Amino acid sequence: MAFNLADVLGTVSKSDPGQEQIVYIALDRLDPDPNNFYSLDGLNDLASNIELIGLQQPLRVRPGSDGHYVVVSGHRRRAACLLIRDGDGDRKDMFAGGVPCIVDYESCSPAMQKLRLIYANSSTRVLSSAEQSRQAEDVTELLYQLKEEGIEFPGRMRDHVAEACKISRSKLARLHAIRNNLLPELLERFDRGDIPEETAYQLSRLPKQAQAGVDTCLMTGRKKQLPYSAQIERVVRDLEVYTKPASCRSHAGGPDCTITNVHICRSLWEPYRDCKNLTPNTNDKGICCRDCNDSEHCSWACQECKDRRKLDAAVEKEKAEARAKEEAHRKEVQQKQFRRQRQEQAQRIRRLTDELGLIDECPLPSQYSWKKGMLVKEIERTADGRFGDDYYYDGNILPTDTSTLMKWAEFLKCSTDYLLGLCEDPKPASERGAVSGSDTARKWGTGDPKEVGPYVVIAGYGRSEMASCTMRTIKYWDGDDWYDEKTHAPLGMAVYRWYQIPEDG
Repeated sequence: MAFNLADVLGTVSKSDPGQEQIVYIALDRLDPDPNNFYSLDGLNDLASNIELIGLQQPLRVRPGSDGHYVVVSGHRRRAACLLIRDGDGDRKDMFAGGVPCIVDYESCSPAMQKLRLIYANSSTRVLSSAEQSRQAEDVTELLYQLKEEGIEFPGRMRDHVAEACKISRSKLARLHAIRNNLLPELLERFDRGDIPEETAYQLSRLPKQAQAGVDTCLMTGRKKQLPYSAQIERVVRDLEVYTKPASCRSHAGGPDCTITNVHICRSLWEPYRDCKNLTPNTNDKGICCRDCNDSEHCSWACQECKDRRKLDAAVEKEKAEARAKEEAHRKEVQQKQFRRQRQEQAQRIRRLTDELGLIDECPLPSQYSWKKGMLVKEIERTADGRFGDDYYYDGNILPTDTSTLMKWAEFLKCSTDYLLGLCEDPKPASERGAVSGSDTARKWGTGDPKEVGPYVVIAGYGRSEMASCTMRTIKYWDGDDWYDEKTHAPLGMAVYRWYQIPEDG
């Protein structure tokens, strides 16, 4: 005959089941089994059902002490009956004569009593995964105790546990893995029903250090929601990559990094920024957090890397401050040079304004039609070195436009060479006798020249000199057009002014 665990447990009396006697026992004489760990949820619905159709199944009890009885099966029914008796309903006195019970008078060991309790409840209620896990653990321990007491259990003990708990062997193996491998803090959450069975099983496959990281995230409120079981399974599948120790660059000696939960926790909650991308390097080592491209913004990095980043930031700040000081010094030297150049130019111009007797408010020709030219008093202030807090981008006070520079020379009755610092004599070349001949050869002319020869020309592409970006070059006039004397290529631009080059020039 096949082995039957129910016969061994004696959950049914050895006599004919039809001859079992139902006795009515007062509710106050019925005590719950202290070994009962099953939850008593849904009592209000059960009490309403009993009030409507009565108690359909008697309680199974065993004799206790002082005339009391201990409930073997029916803890929820007992609690529901107490709820009806202590309530304000119309049927609160329905159990005044006692509650129907079946008394097991057969004496047995405490282990057998607890095992009978589990066997009776496993088939009469829907259990949560946490309750099934605790039930399987208790049954395993109790069966081994009964084996020591002399009861033989042929076959594998795992099969007997699965039979007693009314679950499959594969589910029993998963619950066993959860109970044995899950971190105690996470196991408490699983027992409270906060962690689903599949998620708890996948978490139990992670290293303890990684589980501790998950618990820390949940406990501190950093992550309020658990990662999905599929994400945990993916990390478990590639655990070798995640847990490969790296040569930590946060220390001078470069020890192996032990903070593997950094990569694991980040990959659990941020799969789109997977730390798995830190593939092993040529030294068969994992990549340190400091080698990650996202390490500057990653909040999962280990504390050593965070401290090192702070140190690197402090060093970089010092370098930035040093560069700022160097740049400030360079600008200071540059400003001194610009001011010296402007002062030298202003002193040359003041010599002319003093000779002409120009007043302080007299403006020099302006380069722009919408802006007033530089005043004589501004030139004097610059010549005296009174710059104040002004910042200069160059060391030039002369106009950048050639035509305006010519206007300055005409206004100040000097040569452009003097303004540009090419000579010390402010008189024009014609007054110094440097050029002889007609007036045309000593002045800037417009239109077509009358004489063939080389000229200095101011040319551009605009309709007028003021509306064009001009250039100064030497071209040859052949009587009809301007061209390059060496290449004979035509100029191709409008000539605004020309100046004849002397024969000895």
